[in-house]
Amino acid sequence: MAEMSEEHKETGKETEKIPTNEGRVEQTAAQMDAAAAEAARAKSAVKITQFVDYIYWIIMALIVVRFTFKLIGANVENALVKLLYSISDPFVNLFRGIVGEITTSGTSIIEISSIIALLIIWLLYHAILKLIVVLRSK
Repeated sequence: MAEMSEEHKETGKETEKIPTNEGRVEQTAAQMDAAAAEAARAKSAVKITQFVDYIYWIIMALIVVRFTFKLIGANVENALVKLLYSISDPFVNLFRGIVGEITTSGTSIIEISSIIALLIIWLLYHAILKLIVVLRSK
């Protein structure tokens, strides 16, 4: 089974010839394909998770800035404030009316619906991440 090659005769080391088996080669190719598919699935799961992260942080930032503007009584006639309110309205309006707003001195408003939106969106974000992990493992 073990033969001495010309190179190894001088050093006294033996080399073994490994028998080739077509079944083993096919199995190895199938394993490589499965590993490649798993790597591609992992890469796509990472990309999806990154996308979800970006969307989550953008929405959260919009709502936090909206809450802050309402709290400090920002001028609603300002173009930036109008833009921010119009972009964040779809996320906050879902929760408007659950609890009323608290008006403090002057134009300052504690918008409870923004806080509820932050909480619900945070819960949805973590549920989506768990779902991605579960779907990736299948």
